[in-house]
Amino acid sequence: MNKNSKAKPKLKIKQKEAKKIAKITKDSNLAETIQRNPKSVEVFLKNGLHCIGCAVAHFETINEGATAHGLTDEQIERMVEELNNLQKSNSKKENKKSKPSAKKDVHEENFKTWRT
Repeated sequence: MNKNSKAKPKLKIKQKEAKKIAKITKDSNLAETIQRNPKSVEVFLKNGLHCIGCAVAHFETINEGATAHGLTDEQIERMVEELNNLQKSNSKKENKKSKPSAKKDVHEENFKTWRT
């Protein structure tokens, strides 16, 4: 087996693990969700959950907090879907930031050529 065939399965496993970690459910802890994705605060506030700084957020799930604030099951499901969409869009942005751009490589090559 060549080096490339060994690297691909490892990458696939990491991507699966990342998806598993990123998945938010109504049983996810409020504080952990906010810690993983600080922009989720906007979604919670928009849906009437103002318990972001509340000590109870460390012990409650999204479902428990939302139910305590009078949200219906339908509203909770929509909010969880919105949180997952936000998580996906943030993950895509993170991946774009971590990948070096082709332009940067070209510029570096030009710089190296110029210096020599």
